[in-house]
Amino acid sequence: MSTGTSIRLRPYEVALLRGGPRAALTVAVVALHLRGAVEAGRPGRLRTSEASSEAAGQAPPPQAAPASAAFPGSCVFP
Repeated sequence: MSTGTSIRLRPYEVALLRGGPRAALTVAVVALHLRGAVEAGRPGRLRTSEASSEAAGQAPPPQAAPASAAFPGSCVFP
């Protein structure tokens, strides 16, 4: 029954399939926070972190497509 082919899903893809666009966006934001790229701002807002501002001249590490590209219009938190 198994063909030996496996599909490797990224965390935000699993979240999209399991919980929809909002869950996928949450996973993407958590990933950015864990990388140190964003930090909490005012309620419902994010801001770039000091670490990401200092590294602005360096090439970013490889990453998945931005959540905003996959889910247009969904990057606004209520």
